[in-house]
Amino acid sequence: MDQLAGDSEWNIIRHQTSGQWVTAEWQAERRGALWRIGLTPVRPGIVAAMLWSGDRLVDHARGAQPAMWAMVCSWVNELDHDDEPRPAASPMVTGPHAR
Repeated sequence: MDQLAGDSEWNIIRHQTSGQWVTAEWQAERRGALWRIGLTPVRPGIVAAMLWSGDRLVDHARGAQPAMWAMVCSWVNELDHDDEPRPAASPMVTGPHAR
């Protein structure tokens, strides 16, 4: 989370008392549309990632925190280079808590 927190385009919401992150959100105008990315913890080590263009959910996935962060960073990079973000191969859950 530290690498996203250091990026001014990301808004990190933390729990008021524990300081644990609750959501991370990115929003920007790209390719003539408002794009939004959201991350939220699902359970220890597992994170959900969502990608919207306007009000349309374009992609979503669940998986190990590092994998989901890498995926959303790739979405941002693709949008910054005026490319359509590549969807996840399929929604996934990985890691020790996968079921």
